Parts: sequence; C-alpha cells; structure tokens
Amino acid sequence: MYIRLPSNLTSGNWTIGLVVDSAASAEQASSVEKILSGQAGGPFGELAQFIGTYAGMERAHVSIADGEKPSATIEGKSEIQFQPVLGVDGAPTTVKNAMFGFAPEYKIGSSSGHSDAFGITYEPSYGEAAEFMFSTETAGSVRGR
Repeated sequence: MYIRLPSNLTSGNWTIGLVVDSAASAEQASSVEKILSGQAGGPFGELAQFIGTYAGMERAHVSIADGEKPSATIEGKSEIQFQPVLGVDGAPTTVKNAMFGFAPEYKIGSSSGHSDAFGITYEPSYGEAAEFMFSTETAGSVRGR
C-alpha cells in the first residue's frame, strides 16, 4: 500500500495506491483491494473517509525477506530494508494495544531504500513491521508482514 498523507492526517486528501503480487489470484487481488481501499469496512473502512485520490491497484512481483532485518522488493517500484530499534534487553522495541495500528503488536525502527509508485516517491526513514491478517467474510483474507 502506497500512501501520501498531508501534514495534518485528519484533514483528508490522502492519496493511496495498491500493488498486489503478480502471483496472487484475481480473487486474492480483488480481496486485497476491497480491504485496503476501505470498501470491505473494518479499520480501513473507517479511514476511507480521508482518501481524496485512489490511484488504483497494479500487479508486480513482490518479494519479502524475514529475519532480523526484514526487507521488501516490489518489482520496478520499491526496495526497502527495515532495522528495528532495540530495547535495553537487545530485543526489538514493540508497540502494543495502540489506538490505531496495522497489527495488534508491531516493531518500530528505521528504514532505508527507495520507492516510486503512483507518483509517490520517497526515501524511507521510519518503519514498522509485524505479522498480520486482515479478514472479512465478503472480501476474504489478507496475510502479510
């Protein structure tokens, strides 16, 4: 999910675009689009009121690597690496039970790389990482990292 947000998040006028792995079925791609664009309701449905421009969904090869320093590559669009902030015990710093988050618990840290899709170009600096699953009865399930 690619997002351009104004400095005041609640003022709306967000721009979002989606890239779904080319290996996903048409049904899976449709489910991802319905969930992340807010059409299926749920947390993303609550945020849909802030979307000013929906740039659509594209398909490309998506590669995700786990481990201590996860990374993601979206063919021809993005290459991003994540480095978690470590706590005093040496374990990744996590956020849990946040008012809004994309997962019930997620790691925070720094990111590096580049990204250019849907007219949204940036060099990442902040990052969040988690395993998650979004699901609705009508749209299906989406699992990610």
